[in-house]
Amino acid sequence: MSFQKKQLETLQNERKILLNEEMKLIRADHKILNNIKVKLQQNSYNITQVKQNIIHLKDTYHNTNLEYNQLIFRLQKNE
Repeated sequence: MSFQKKQLETLQNERKILLNEEMKLIRADHKILNNIKVKLQQNSYNITQVKQNIIHLKDTYHNTNLEYNQLIFRLQKNE
């Protein structure tokens, strides 16, 4: 009986150790997941900024092109 009690105690201690290790891994995974979530949010923000920059550049190009064409038209008209 004493051997079985000792074996049971050993198994229970091993279980506690394994549960603690499991919880550490779960916490570590949460940290990793949170880091990934933050990086994804930053990535999404950066994508949005780049898209807005592209739109701005297109608008600027369009406006510059219109101004250029107007200048050409005026110059041709004055010739």
